[in-house]
Amino acid sequence: MFRLGKQIDAKGDYRKRHYEIGEGTQCFVITLLGASSIYGEGSDVDIPFASDLVGQLLKQGRKVSVHNLAVSGHKVADVAHKQVSQMEPSDLALVYAGTKDCLTLSPTKRYRADIQELALALQGQTVIWVTIGDPRLLWLFPIWLRWLFYFRAKSFTKLLKQVIAGHPNEQWQTVDFFTQGMTEVKRRNLSARQIVSDGIHLSDAGQRLIGELVSQAAQPFVSSKTPSS
Repeated sequence: MFRLGKQIDAKGDYRKRHYEIGEGTQCFVITLLGASSIYGEGSDVDIPFASDLVGQLLKQGRKVSVHNLAVSGHKVADVAHKQVSQMEPSDLALVYAGTKDCLTLSPTKRYRADIQELALALQGQTVIWVTIGDPRLLWLFPIWLRWLFYFRAKSFTKLLKQVIAGHPNEQWQTVDFFTQGMTEVKRRNLSARQIVSDGIHLSDAGQRLIGELVSQAAQPFVSSKTPSS
């Protein structure tokens, strides 16, 4: 079977779930949690969301292990119930979830409850939470629907930040891709089709952009943590 020109294996995957890169004696473990965009759908990048960070770690002489547990179509509740339990000990978890909740018009109260549950499930983990992107970039949808999704995504972003703020003792950082992503798209004079090539998922350019933002947010963790052996 093939998907987007890529062969699908027996488990339904067309990209590797595990990468181990570098020859250092210290291994820094990264886990990816979420749905289709952090899985890498719509892009040819090998390591979604973390390529820039992995490159920095390799330059430091570290070995890097990346576990991609994301599943296309998963909502926040799915991440909490089905993905977190599969995590191996990690130095950093990247979470990008909620787009499906937003686009399928899940009730705001349901989203808040699910995010709270996911936050509880990730207590004790070092986490970078990436807010969902600005739906105005989703050029596949009619403009009136993009604006509807925009206001929902804005509300979801606020709720996510509120939940994270309720856990001040955790080693968590937020990448506000909803705001920062659109700001960078405009600053770099990029079009929606360049960032979201298929109208829904991040393109290679979109992955590079979010990878840069993630790498910046990860610096306190990269410099302060002793990698897993």
